[in-house]
Amino acid sequence: MLGIRRVDIGQYVSPGTPMVTLQQLDPIYVDFPIPEQNMALLRVGQAVEIKVDAYPGTVFTGRVQSIDARVEQETRNLLVRATVSNGDGRLLPGMFANISVLTGTPQEVVTLPRTAVSYSLYGDSVYVVVDAGGDAAAADASAEQAADAPAGGPMLVAERRFVVVRESRNGTVAIIKGVYAGEQVVTSGQLKLRPGAPVVIDNSVPLDAPALRAKE
Repeated sequence: MLGIRRVDIGQYVSPGTPMVTLQQLDPIYVDFPIPEQNMALLRVGQAVEIKVDAYPGTVFTGRVQSIDARVEQETRNLLVRATVSNGDGRLLPGMFANISVLTGTPQEVVTLPRTAVSYSLYGDSVYVVVDAGGDAAAADASAEQAADAPAGGPMLVAERRFVVVRESRNGTVAIIKGVYAGEQVVTSGQLKLRPGAPVVIDNSVPLDAPALRAKE
């Protein structure tokens, strides 16, 4: 496909002057870097999923065509090229894309919002909301704390747990130890909490999605 011409009709053009852009759109190449520690997971022919901001909710699929023969010394990244069918011409060269390479089989893991995890040199931790009646450390809660519990409901307290964190993706992290499926976790305001602090769950005000940050 030809783009916008860069010269006028009748203009003298000297050798080597760019006149118009020429792009191959189907199939289209997708070049992206990956960290060198993930090299062992890559294979030519693996499936990739591509998302672009121009078409929210649409997933384009392709295959890894080639893997570069060297790692960039400055970034320690490896360049990978995938090919994607683009018969309708919706994808254009130069577009920003989020690429996922499908390696291995799907695994079931417990995931939490990234904001729920407090990272420190002593270990990563989260605050889990538990029933004070089943927590030995909270059995001696004061009458003032008990007054904060909702009428007719159990008294809830914050319990700090150290967790083992795995991969992070799209604002969520995988937890392999410390939190179980179905438990309620504090996702913000951890600096105001302490182990055994009373907690009241209020779902009357929905959470607003964070604003999208401009890409640099």
